[in-house]
Formats: sequence, C-alpha cells, structure tokens
Amino acid sequence: MPKYINEKTGILQTDLYKEKLAERGLTKIKLTRTINFNGIRDFDIYVKDEVVWSYGTTLHKLSVKYYSDAKYFWIIGLVNNKPTDAHFTIGDSVIIPENPEALNLEIGEKDVRF
Repeated sequence: MPKYINEKTGILQTDLYKEKLAERGLTKIKLTRTINFNGIRDFDIYVKDEVVWSYGTTLHKLSVKYYSDAKYFWIIGLVNNKPTDAHFTIGDSVIIPENPEALNLEIGEKDVRF
C-alpha cells in the first residue's frame, strides 16, 4: 500500500476493545486514517493510453508495462476510480495517465533514497 504525504494515524486504545487486544497480547493498535483526495480534483491528467481490462490484467502489470515500475499501480486505480483489481470487470476501459510521477508527488510518498 502506498504512503501518502497527508497520511494521518490514530491509536485504538479504548475499553471497548480491551479484551480483544489482550487476547492478542496488545494494549493498543495504530490505525491509518482514510485519505481525502479532494485536493486533486482540479489536477489535469493527460492520458497516455486506454486499454480494455481482460482476463489476467492487473494494475501491477499495467504499471510495469507503461512505466517500467510496479509502484504506480495505485495511481492507475485512483485515476479510474477503481482502487483494486477486484473493482474491474472484463471489458472495462482503463485509462493510463501520462505522468504518474506528477500525481505521486502531489499526494504520494516523496522519493526517498538510501
């Protein structure tokens, strides 16, 4: 799952879940909150290609084919408003954005080099 620039986390540590947490040897759980993508509403997305979803198609495979890197799979899903492979059906039209790095820099994880 990608990391987002504006990602927020929360801690689940209430008495309501105390028994279940104790069964697992935990006192709390760190949760990732839902991301708000409203900031990209006015973002111009140029289309590189449009393909038809068929048997064996996956977002990862499309990302590797068009960008030589699987890390942009989530951007293809985001642009098509279908975040996972399970949201697509055979025959669906899939838009491949021209520059996924621009969207990634806007809402995704900053490029970190070690």
